[in-house]
Amino acid sequence: MEGLFDFIEPGEVVLSSQDAMFSYANHPLVHFYENKGLGSSFMPSNMLQASLYSALKEFPLLLGHVRDGPGGQAKVVVDKHDLNLPEFVESESSIHFQSLKDAQFEWSAWPRGVATVGPITTPNKHGTVKLLNVHVVRLRDNSGLVLFCNIPHIILDGFGYYIFLSHWAALCRASISPGSTSDAGRVSYVFDRAFVDGRLQGQRRPLGKQIVDILTTSSFTSTALNMLSFSSQLRLASLGISVNRGEAHFFRTTRESLEELSSLACAHASGSPAGVSTYAILAAV
Repeated sequence: MEGLFDFIEPGEVVLSSQDAMFSYANHPLVHFYENKGLGSSFMPSNMLQASLYSALKEFPLLLGHVRDGPGGQAKVVVDKHDLNLPEFVESESSIHFQSLKDAQFEWSAWPRGVATVGPITTPNKHGTVKLLNVHVVRLRDNSGLVLFCNIPHIILDGFGYYIFLSHWAALCRASISPGSTSDAGRVSYVFDRAFVDGRLQGQRRPLGKQIVDILTTSSFTSTALNMLSFSSQLRLASLGISVNRGEAHFFRTTRESLEELSSLACAHASGSPAGVSTYAILAAV
């Protein structure tokens, strides 16, 4: 976390109606890493955390607090003197990585408690909505680890989410192998929506009638929800989910299948000699 405060500029982003459509959903992702060489120093915690905070220098929005904004809309406020630091939890499991492989990573074979948050974005016991949750589960005999990461959908969409994970991974690799080549330290990102919108004029596809109706049609329910604080809206959504029976699904993708998809994408993408990253494939899928 050293030097993090020096890189953070104060600011705020008022979330739009489109953001509000996804404001209650979490966006979790689980990675499995095998320690094939069974080395004693495998993805050490200090490097994971140091590279995470280095990545956050380029993604200050993840360090903001969600506050109530005008007209029932929420906003993300970044204050370098009151940062919303990520939840970073580490634990150990008696399960061996080989057991997960033998079970083909079946959900029921996972260590218990991998996911530290549920499907709905909710404030913690202090009333704070964490914008980044990380759980590192170290497997038996140092055979590997499970990495859980979650970012609320209201903050980043799928593409932005994978860009962040890719940036964090690149910085972590660079810290473990100092001689490796990476552009991670030279990349900067723009979170000014006016800047982005100004470059999309004439290129965006018009919204369909159903989406326009959803965004513009008022109702008693929407008006009542707008009168509640953002935290109260999240708690209400969480309560609604808890009283309804749902069915969850976990989709596993192998590295081989991603590399095959990447090769196919490269074959059809003109002018992309650098290839298509794994995270770009995941975002597209």
